[in-house]
Amino acid sequence: MMLKYFYALPFLITFCLGASFASACDLDGFDQAKPPSERAQTPETKKTHFEWGSDTDPWSDSVDGEQSWHYVKNTHKDGLSLNWAKVGLVIPFDAPIYTDDCRSVIEYGNEKAFRIDFDAPITTSNDGEKAAVAFVRTQSSSAETTPRITGSQIRADYRLEGETSTATVRLIANFYPDDRVMKVNIYSGEGGESLAFQPRALGLDIENVAAQLAELGIGIIKIGFLSDFYPNDEDFVQSSEVLGAGRYIQISTRSSVILSSAKLSPVSGDQTKLLAFSPQGSLLAIKTISLVPFSK
Repeated sequence: MMLKYFYALPFLITFCLGASFASACDLDGFDQAKPPSERAQTPETKKTHFEWGSDTDPWSDSVDGEQSWHYVKNTHKDGLSLNWAKVGLVIPFDAPIYTDDCRSVIEYGNEKAFRIDFDAPITTSNDGEKAAVAFVRTQSSSAETTPRITGSQIRADYRLEGETSTATVRLIANFYPDDRVMKVNIYSGEGGESLAFQPRALGLDIENVAAQLAELGIGIIKIGFLSDFYPNDEDFVQSSEVLGAGRYIQISTRSSVILSSAKLSPVSGDQTKLLAFSPQGSLLAIKTISLVPFSK
C-alpha cells in the first residue's frame, strides 16, 4: 500500500526533529565493534601535525547495514587543508581545520559495504602526502539487498566570532529497485549551516525538488554547478579533481527532510558530492558519495 501511495504522488516530504551534535572531535560511538579502528598521528613537521582515524561498525536504520567513520584532528599551529582521496574527503583552503579542531565524515551502506585499505594516503596542501589507512567503500552493488543504501554525514568544526561551532550535514539515500522508488533524507543542522547536493545524480528532478522545498518553506540558497559554489584552486589540484558536472541545489533545513520519488529517472554515474557550508557560506568540506549500490 505504501508503494502505491508513492506512485500516486511524485514526491512525499516528511519531517522529523533534527538532533543537536557535539564537536566533530567527539568520537562517542567510534569503534564500537570489530574490526578494530585504525588511527595514528602523522610525524610532526614545521608545516603539519595531525591525527587521523578510520573505523567501520554495524549501523541500522530501515535495514541492517554498516557505517564507516573517518576523522582528522589538527594538532599543529597552522590551519590544515587536505584531500583524503580514498575516503573522498576534501578540506578546502578557504576553511582549513584550525588547531585542535576536527572534520569527520560517516559513510552509510548495506552490510559488507566497506573494506580496509592499508594504502589510503592523505595529501596535504602544503606538506605532501601522509600515510594513512581507511575503511573504504567496496565496488559491489548490493544487488540482493532492499533497500540499497548510500550516503554520508559531515561534521565540521569552524570558527564564528572567535568561538568554535560545529556544522552537521547529512544525506542518506535508500533505493527500492523493484519499484524504482528513491527516498533521500537530508539535514543541514540547527545553526544556519547548509548543504548542497545533486538531485539528478540520485534520479530526482531538480526543479521538482526545488518547488516542493519552496512550498514547505525550506530555504533554497542557490542552484548551480559546482564551479558556482567552489572556485578551482590551481595550487591544490586535488580539490578540483573531486568536482563533477551537473547542477546542485544548496539548502538550509533545521529538521530532517525525506524526499521520495516514484517517478525515478535512471541513476547515471558512480558517484556524486555532498558539500557542507558554514552559516556565513564558507565551504567546509566536500564528500564523495558512492552511487555503486544503485548501478544495477
